[in-house]
Amino acid sequence: MVSRCNVKIVFLDIDGVIQPYNAKKRFDYVKDTSLLNTLEKKTKIDYRKYDIYDVYAAYYDWNKAALNRLKYILEKTNSKIIISSD
Repeated sequence: MVSRCNVKIVFLDIDGVIQPYNAKKRFDYVKDTSLLNTLEKKTKIDYRKYDIYDVYAAYYDWNKAALNRLKYILEKTNSKIIISSD
């Protein structure tokens, strides 16, 4: 019996696509931990166990328009993401 997988996949490279190369706002905020408190209250996730630069890059540097387009594509196609990034 042959099993078939009908999963749609989006291979996503974050660098330069979701996070523009010139986006570096995270460095302006990295010493301010109030964002971590706000995110934790909002999502119930302990962000302190993650690299603060990664959390702040996602919050401050990722291109919101690109994320909205990605969300639209994922919802319309019922796809999953595989991240391919350095």
